[in-house]
Amino acid sequence: MSKSKWGEFLFRLNEFIRNPVQIDNLKITMIDVVSASHNQGWVSSNHHHPWFEFTYVSEGCFFTTLENTEFITNQGNFFLIPPDLYHSHRNSSMSSNDGFCILFQLEYTDSSNQTATDTWLTENLIETMSTTQPYSFNDSLINKFIFNVSSDKGPPIPIAFCNFIFDLYRLLQEKKIIAQGNPPLKNAIVSQACLYMSEYYANEIHVMELANLVNVSYRSLARSFKQATGMTIIKKLNDIRIHEAQKLLRNTEKPIRQIAVEVGFENEYYFSRIFSHRTCITPSEFRKKFKS
Repeated sequence: MSKSKWGEFLFRLNEFIRNPVQIDNLKITMIDVVSASHNQGWVSSNHHHPWFEFTYVSEGCFFTTLENTEFITNQGNFFLIPPDLYHSHRNSSMSSNDGFCILFQLEYTDSSNQTATDTWLTENLIETMSTTQPYSFNDSLINKFIFNVSSDKGPPIPIAFCNFIFDLYRLLQEKKIIAQGNPPLKNAIVSQACLYMSEYYANEIHVMELANLVNVSYRSLARSFKQATGMTIIKKLNDIRIHEAQKLLRNTEKPIRQIAVEVGFENEYYFSRIFSHRTCITPSEFRKKFKS
């Protein structure tokens, strides 16, 4: 297990563990908060549990198999696994990762003064949160939650966590509406393309090759990828490569020429140009800045 940077954040949340909060007829209980920091090659067995599992990946990437579908959670993304669903995890064989995991329960409770609106909202929230989501999300709500927990100026932690649950519910509701016009097949195709690039970014990869792997046309893959991620396949691939290059620049003394090749760029000059465009700093400057 590698060392996580989320120790203080998790320590603050620990005060709220197993102290339920009641909002109308919804009871919210945080069961546990743990580090999601793992060394390269880490694997978990297939398992299930009677609570929700929310995992945020702050560094590296994380693979999860849920209902026989494997998806990847990249840096800055998070995923939610409902209770009692079998799932397993694995880390990349090339790098470690960091993040945190929150386990919580949502329960409907009878109340004599509840209204029809309260009942509908609670039932809809639990139903939406319990829907299988075999993919990850990238949304500012996690940054808002981290800030509220970490800052002394934020609301009390129980309130911050309840607000986070309702923000997550609203996000899932929005995704459900969008998904109605975006068939699951397209999401699966994009997910598999991202998985492939995250595993084999060091190799020469062509969009046509990816299209053949997922059994769709070049145009169909490019269009679906753009709709789902907001970026082209090449930009996503370069982002993955630059992220891996940053880790090598920080943690090794390898020459920039060698790093360029190891992350999949054909030469040092092209690598430096893409790196500078993405980060507004050259690889050499990035290394010096980190070392200093």
